Parts: sequence; structure tokens; C-alpha cells
Amino acid sequence: MNTRLLDQLLGGLILVVLCLPAFAGTELQTSSKEELPNKKISLLLHAEEFKEERFELIRMGTATLPSFKMILENNDTNEPMIIWRVLMLSGEIGKNAAPLLGEVQKRLTVQDASLRAAAVTVVAKIVGRGSMPIMIVMLNDADTLVKCHALTYLEHFGEKSSLLALDIWEKQTIAADKSRPTNDKWLASYTGLLTKLQEARRAIQARLDSSKQ
Repeated sequence: MNTRLLDQLLGGLILVVLCLPAFAGTELQTSSKEELPNKKISLLLHAEEFKEERFELIRMGTATLPSFKMILENNDTNEPMIIWRVLMLSGEIGKNAAPLLGEVQKRLTVQDASLRAAAVTVVAKIVGRGSMPIMIVMLNDADTLVKCHALTYLEHFGEKSSLLALDIWEKQTIAADKSRPTNDKWLASYTGLLTKLQEARRAIQARLDSSKQ
């Protein structure tokens, strides 16, 4: 992540905070006696196949949040898969996972692209339309998966201002990529990204047209 992107991201985070007064005071309080995540939750998260365990954690809903918060607050370099699972499950909880928002946002700038992509999803599901400034910034991420996740939520929540941002981003992306060497894998990724961009643009325009009726 370059310095310019980090500055843009910080600006986007400030906008999100300003758009979310309802989240003030939602910081999750944990008992001083509970120094470690719930043992059952920890065991489920560390399951090898993580199929039935995933569904059980989803069924537990917001009861998992105190443990998730403690996990996210710890250094995640040794267990990125566990952090990814926590992020994915937090996305399933949606807006009720708002107490985790601060910790989730920190993953938008980590080295692991899969964690950045997961964090994009969780931020969008918690914040909704208010997350659009961050989604626009994340289009400048180096990883195609992260960009696709951002485009997905621009497609869901984007408005008129998002269309202008998408137009600017598309022109910059095409101009930058003309000088890059191509191969089949890169071309497939690039084509898929532009297809996702067009889908997002059409969905936003359809919403705008519908609102005029």
C-alpha cells in the first residue's frame, strides 16, 4: 500500500466516522475476568474443515462478538486464517457487528490481500452506504480480489457520486495498464475486473433511474 493510498484511506475512514454517529458508544465491553476468547468459540474457529463449525458460529450470532473482539485486538501475523474466519463471520452478523468496526478497519491496510478483501466486505456490511468513500479508495488496492469486493458493494450501495468516481478510476486504470506486459492470466483478471465495473455502473444507474420515477 503506497503513502497516497494510505492517506486516501484515512480520509475515507474519517468520513465514515462522521457518517456514523449512531455507532458512538457501541464499543464492546468485555469482562476483566475474561482474558481469553471463549474456549468453545476458539475450538470452533480452529477446526480443520470448518464446515459445521462455521454454521454453529453463525447460529451463535452476537454472542461471539466479545471473543471476536479479543482475537482481532491480538497480533494476527501468526494466525491469518483465524483472523480471516473471524472477519467472514463478522460479515454474517452484519450491522450488529458494529462494535468490531475499528478493529476491522485496521485490516484494510495489512499485507495479506485476503484479509483486506474480507475487511472490505465487513466494513460495507456494517456501514452500508456510508462506506462508499472507503470502497472507492479500495479500488486503488494492488490486488484484484480486493478491487472486486469493493466493486461488489459499490454495486449494492453506490449512488450518483459513486458513478463519477468509477468513471475517473476506470480512465486512470486503463491508462496505467496500457504500459504493462500482458499474459493470459493477467488479461483474464483484467477483463473480469472491467466486467465487474460495468455491472456496478449499471446497477447504480438503475437505482438512480428508479428513484426518479
